[in-house]
Amino acid sequence: MAVWAPTTFKPGSTLVRAGLSVTLTWSEAAGALIIGYDIAYCDSANGTTWGAWSGETRVVSTDTSGSRSMNVNGVPGNYRKYRIRTVGSTGGGEVSSWLESAAVRTNVEPSAPSSFTANPSIYFNSDITLTWGMATSGTSPIFRYNLSHCTSDDGGVTWGWWSVSTDFGPATHSATVTPPMQYFGRHVQYRIRATDTLGSTSDYRTLTVTCNYSKATAPTSLSVSATVSEGSVILSWAGAGASNGGSISGYPIEYSDSANGTSWGAWTELRFFSTQSTSGSVSVSPPTTRGHYRRFRIRTEPSVGETYSSDWRASSNNLRRNTLPSAPTVFTASPLRFQNGETVTLTWSGAAAGTSAIKNYVIQRATSNDGSSWTGYSALAIVTTTATSGTHTYSANLTARYARYRILTTDALDCVSGYTVSNVIVRNLPPLLPTVTAPRAGSTTYNTQPRFLITLGIESDGDRQMLSIRKADGAWEDVGGWQGNNAMLIYQHDTLPPGTVSVSFKVRDEGVGDESGVVTRSFTIRASPFEEILPNETPVKAAHINTIRTAVNHIRAYYSMTAFVWQEEVIGGKTELLRWTDHILEIRLAIEQIINRHGNVTVFDAPDWIPITAGRPRADIMAQIHAIIPQL
Repeated sequence: MAVWAPTTFKPGSTLVRAGLSVTLTWSEAAGALIIGYDIAYCDSANGTTWGAWSGETRVVSTDTSGSRSMNVNGVPGNYRKYRIRTVGSTGGGEVSSWLESAAVRTNVEPSAPSSFTANPSIYFNSDITLTWGMATSGTSPIFRYNLSHCTSDDGGVTWGWWSVSTDFGPATHSATVTPPMQYFGRHVQYRIRATDTLGSTSDYRTLTVTCNYSKATAPTSLSVSATVSEGSVILSWAGAGASNGGSISGYPIEYSDSANGTSWGAWTELRFFSTQSTSGSVSVSPPTTRGHYRRFRIRTEPSVGETYSSDWRASSNNLRRNTLPSAPTVFTASPLRFQNGETVTLTWSGAAAGTSAIKNYVIQRATSNDGSSWTGYSALAIVTTTATSGTHTYSANLTARYARYRILTTDALDCVSGYTVSNVIVRNLPPLLPTVTAPRAGSTTYNTQPRFLITLGIESDGDRQMLSIRKADGAWEDVGGWQGNNAMLIYQHDTLPPGTVSVSFKVRDEGVGDESGVVTRSFTIRASPFEEILPNETPVKAAHINTIRTAVNHIRAYYSMTAFVWQEEVIGGKTELLRWTDHILEIRLAIEQIINRHGNVTVFDAPDWIPITAGRPRADIMAQIHAIIPQL
């Protein structure tokens, strides 16, 4: 015969304290041969998602109803539900379907009160007001607060028994109590905890109060060692006193700032100075904002605690942060272009003192070779003066091209202003040496009025240049007027006799008259080497051609040209006569290369060459060459 599950199955409570059990009851099971009931459970952390069924237990009973005590979930706040089925004896053990119960939740304990304070914490023949914050309930409402106490007579080393607790309703958060057996040095410890409606309790919050200490006395004096400062000064006090029966533990120090010395901000904790002395001193700093004021206050704190601290004592004077001096508003360097060894003058004005007098000015210098990349500033001078303006001169001697300066103001407290930067001055560079193309040193010419070919260099300052030539008589002569960079000049000397000649060249700039170095050239003027060739009388020989060739290459060397390489050697009695026209043309080419070789400047005009005809060498053609060479 079949069996049927009970129609009712429920726990005695759906919220149970941790560590307790719940009673499950059921009724109205059916079946003729009931032998018992199977009970199982499953758990959940949130009441929604459930684990597997487990812990199946067999309850032996033939009744159609019954009860069973079962454990709840061991984790506060978690859930557990149960199920039951009826077991019969027919056949192989008939069982009914399962019937589930409602879920049972494990109670969450309340938290301890959020705070717990005593006023006063050090008392003498007075009641104490205890105040505690609200406790947070778990899964059950707060039902009451439990307050108890114990005492110590050896400074809190050993404690007596806790008293029976006094209960307060959930809405009560303070109580006025009379400490037991009030006498000097006694410690009383109080504790409080919350209990919810299920009897679950929170942790305790505790505090300790101490009996019978008087108030300490404040220092009789408090002052700073300086009223204007750039850095730290000394704050000193004296005349403090401890409370009765105790000692001084230290001094809380606070400060307050002001922009004008009249309207003050809130007091701010600076530090606690730990000492038992009735006097002391500490290093203190002025406000961070320049020109602002700071005052200080101090009180005496006794060893029995800050409740018996003295009143505050304010400082008798204030400390002001030094106001920076200002740098000069105008700072100039002159001259704008200088020569090494020349005096540079630095001039400034518009400086101003802050809260301290001006002490001196610091001047530094930076240099540059290109006007773009600068060295770091290095010390140049310290000018001691209290004036707001001044000058400083020094003899410039720089390897760099450009210089600039900066100046700052220093006050009596060695506090400095920012920098003011001067204009840039430029060291004047002398012109570069001129390039002397002719004459080349040690060369030879046949011209008694020798020509000089000179190219001016680049003047770095952008000035124009003047070429000067010291002639053979030793006198300097300016040549060509003011010229720009790379100008090409030609100068023809006065008539000179044959012999060794020495001439010099130099350049000066138009700006400050700086001169370049001197280029000196020595050369030789020779007499004409040519034999007179008369028409129809003097036969042209190989020696005549070779003499011309030698003279042409002397002239080429004079003009810094390479020697002309002749196509063939001319040898008397061997070189064919018909080749003479080629030799003459080759000589003319070597001469033409000398003409106009100084850039685009005309050195001298090219000759109108006499036409060459075949046959024997002609005296007029040779004579023309003989006449041209002494003019080159």
